[in-house]
Amino acid sequence: MDIGKAITFIFEDPQWLRKVAIGVGLTLVGLIFMPVLIGFVALPLVAGYTVLLIRNVMNGVEHPLPEWEDWGELFMLGLKLIVVQFIWALPLIILSTASSIPAAFTENAGNAQGVLIALSALCGCLSFIVGILYALVEPVITFLFARNGEFSAAFEFGKVFRLVRDNIVNIIVAVIISSVVGVALGLLGLIVGTLALVIGLIVTLPAALFLSALVQMHLYGQVGREAEAKSIEAL
Repeated sequence: MDIGKAITFIFEDPQWLRKVAIGVGLTLVGLIFMPVLIGFVALPLVAGYTVLLIRNVMNGVEHPLPEWEDWGELFMLGLKLIVVQFIWALPLIILSTASSIPAAFTENAGNAQGVLIALSALCGCLSFIVGILYALVEPVITFLFARNGEFSAAFEFGKVFRLVRDNIVNIIVAVIISSVVGVALGLLGLIVGTLALVIGLIVTLPAALFLSALVQMHLYGQVGREAEAKSIEAL
């Protein structure tokens, strides 16, 4: 994997400033207006953009940042990706919720207090394990879906788990690096935005989120490209 490329590719595109500015603007709109229709439209557009980015990376496109065109396709791809990731994350969501609900009732639980605490702790432990598993699976289901935009591609369970097993090192690297970059950009955006009289956060935080997503999806695209190369070699 080329970790440096996952960062520098953004600025190697001759039109990077325009493309990034549109993405940051949509991210800002999505965050501000999330409860209403315009927010619901903006975030899938950004997600769909990252799907095309992954596809371009897997295809070896020199400048993989996509153009902001055919917004209907971007919306549908992004919406499908969000649904795919939500379905895969359901066990984690359920366990995380279950680990917090019993704790809320322990004060008045009486004799059942010990049982509720134990149940909460068990769900918390399972949530931690499932969270790690989801982090390893997410790159694979994302690039499988991105390859052709088919919803079903992300639910070929045998293929998904086989790809996780065969590409575990690249997946771990991609997950760690994308997490580190996300935290670093988030802190940088927070500091710069605060120094810019706080109002700068309106720009810096969406910018950090969007740039982090680009780096993450470039890394996922690299994992997918190398996974496909391995599969071809194995034939």
